[in-house]
Amino acid sequence: MAEKLARRSAALLAGVAITASVTTCVIGSDHRSATVTSPLTLSATVLAMGGLGYEDVDPNLIRRALGGYFADADDVIGLPWPGQMAPWNGTLTLGESVAVGLENMDAAIRNTPGQKIVVGASGTTLVVDEEMVRLANDPHAPPPNELSFVVMGDANRGAFKTFQGMPLPLPIFNYSVPQLPETPYNVLVVKGEYDGIGDWPDRSWNLLADLNALAGTGLLQQIIPEEIVDQYSLEDWGSVHYEAMFADLSKVPPQNVTTSINSKGGVTTTYLIPTPDLPLLRPLKGMGVPQPVIDTLTAVLRPIIDSAYTRNDAGNGGGTRGPAGPATTGRSASVPASAAKKATAGTAVKKSAARAATAKASTGATAKAGDRHQSRSARSAR
Repeated sequence: MAEKLARRSAALLAGVAITASVTTCVIGSDHRSATVTSPLTLSATVLAMGGLGYEDVDPNLIRRALGGYFADADDVIGLPWPGQMAPWNGTLTLGESVAVGLENMDAAIRNTPGQKIVVGASGTTLVVDEEMVRLANDPHAPPPNELSFVVMGDANRGAFKTFQGMPLPLPIFNYSVPQLPETPYNVLVVKGEYDGIGDWPDRSWNLLADLNALAGTGLLQQIIPEEIVDQYSLEDWGSVHYEAMFADLSKVPPQNVTTSINSKGGVTTTYLIPTPDLPLLRPLKGMGVPQPVIDTLTAVLRPIIDSAYTRNDAGNGGGTRGPAGPATTGRSASVPASAAKKATAGTAVKKSAARAATAKASTGATAKAGDRHQSRSARSAR
């Protein structure tokens, strides 16, 4: 019991950190061969780190990420890092884990010949961001035609963006959010719509949007007692955070893809993976609420929630959503259950030895959410 309470307290602290962190131009011709703005057809080495809670990442999972985006890469190498965030998991703080990961990533970049694509998932997006800061100030950095970056579910571009240049408010994290630099390298940013880690509402005073975003992380399942989660199908909140990591980029609507080019020639391409339902409402179906009622609630609540994101303002084109269809509940069928469980569990914690062995933590969501979310729809697959 004490262990469960301690882990739930840690989950709550992580949730507070996320909540406290808030109160297009067209690309010209670009001839860099290490581009990451289209599926890989080139000879390149992918250097990848998994999320917090995982010291290593399975290269096969990286090949399956983003709808097989990296499947044809010359080689995929998993880079080690501590993956700890004390006291949630291990003895190292988040900042200390990022520092170790940074040294490992930097060494791999400099010691790997040829074209390289560096990938960070969830917690290790922080490492990727720190690497870009380091290279921006290094006259001996690799040339842009040899290096590019991919970040999936980056808190520094989402939940922590208002803290850029400052430490996170909870000293327990021991982490200062960097100012994202202008970089000559191409960067691919992937985030799930309504993911409270990578896609936190711009207008944080919209509490309904905040709750919906928290539901999208998979965090809430870890704060609420398990018996209540099981009784009310709250595992169905799932995790938009990890669903986005296995989405097929070729199926993302054009209006959800934005590009920008900075003064150094670096191109940043951002994919916003659409979420067809509202994560906050996902448990309703398991609670026996008829689908027409869920559809009606979605039609009423979605405009309120969408108004919290500046991308949906009239001046920005009025939003990224196409014609509305019936709402759906539950995790996207396109997400490989086992892959999501492993590759994005780094966004979280596993609550007990009976359920997963050890606590595994991240920037604020939980991998256990993925396990529990699958417990009904994919129990046999596990």
